[in-house]
Amino acid sequence: MLLDPMENERPNSRQSITASFMAEDKRRAARLENLLDGHIQDLQRKADETIKRHLGK
Repeated sequence: MLLDPMENERPNSRQSITASFMAEDKRRAARLENLLDGHIQDLQRKADETIKRHLGK
């Protein structure tokens, strides 16, 4: 039984596409996480400033 050489390349191509997709997804997730962390820090800073202002300290 002979195998078609193109069939042997398909899984590698699929693996490559999958690996590329996963790497890009990981980069997007990291960017989103950094963005959200920045917003959380900003909100925490503003909340601290507001509390200090209302407590007069």
